[in-house]
Amino acid sequence: MDKFRVNLKKKLDKYIKLNGISYEYFNKTDGFKSLDEIRRNGSTTFKTLFKTSKFLGIDIRNLLMFSDYTYEFENSFDVFGEFFVFLANRAKKSRLSKNFSVKHIIDNFRKEIKFTTIYQFESCKSCISLDKFYGYLEALEITSDDFFLIGEKYKIKGDKIKNGISINDFNNRIYELEDIKGRIVGSNIAINPNTFPTLHGFLKICKSLRISPKDFFDFDKKEFREDFKIIDVSNSANFIKQKLESKGVKVQRYIKLDSVFLFCDEHNLNIKDFFDVLSVEGNINQTHSDIL
Repeated sequence: MDKFRVNLKKKLDKYIKLNGISYEYFNKTDGFKSLDEIRRNGSTTFKTLFKTSKFLGIDIRNLLMFSDYTYEFENSFDVFGEFFVFLANRAKKSRLSKNFSVKHIIDNFRKEIKFTTIYQFESCKSCISLDKFYGYLEALEITSDDFFLIGEKYKIKGDKIKNGISINDFNNRIYELEDIKGRIVGSNIAINPNTFPTLHGFLKICKSLRISPKDFFDFDKKEFREDFKIIDVSNSANFIKQKLESKGVKVQRYIKLDSVFLFCDEHNLNIKDFFDVLSVEGNINQTHSDIL
């Protein structure tokens, strides 16, 4: 189960990032459990994970498997009850395919489990905990990836950021520009060593360093003109968000910089070119060039 908790943390971080939202956003969503708390301790239920997967726009099986890929399955589940029936039936079918008795599962279970618990689960009468589910798979001598993938029709969805800019690259660029410009990013601007900032946060960093977003991502550029125009952060962020929305991008209130990366990937753009108003016609309006 400890391995699952580590995996769940990694998966939630990944899909939160790919959706361009934050854990704080979930905390403000009525009726939604604190996702950050689930991420930290891995304590949750199948039902909560199903609800989370629906919000993130992925199949729940992606949160339960250890593969780094994102899978789109031909069979999907509209409600939790459908997934629960699938889960229970697949568990029983997997056990019978190995000619394992319920007693075999109990005898090889890491911790104590009752016969009635397994019977009610396999009979679709009550769901088991995640801890017991992974213990069941261990006793079944099968991985969660094989459990969910064998016999299923699916396709693998690419979700790697092609621009290849890591959070370390991003933060090191900030430190480099501080040295070059002889300026320090304002103390009121939060810089997280583990995740990219929001679009607003990024524009604040650029404003503090007196550098354009385009020049920030031009990692080879080391010299800059002094006639920099001060960025109007709010107007700039709203303008960019409007342009993304016009291109069909689902924009949250606190859009993450990751969403811009993903937009660039889908449109085969370099992140630097996205902010270049002279070269990317239709993405950023040239009449708005004074703030970029």
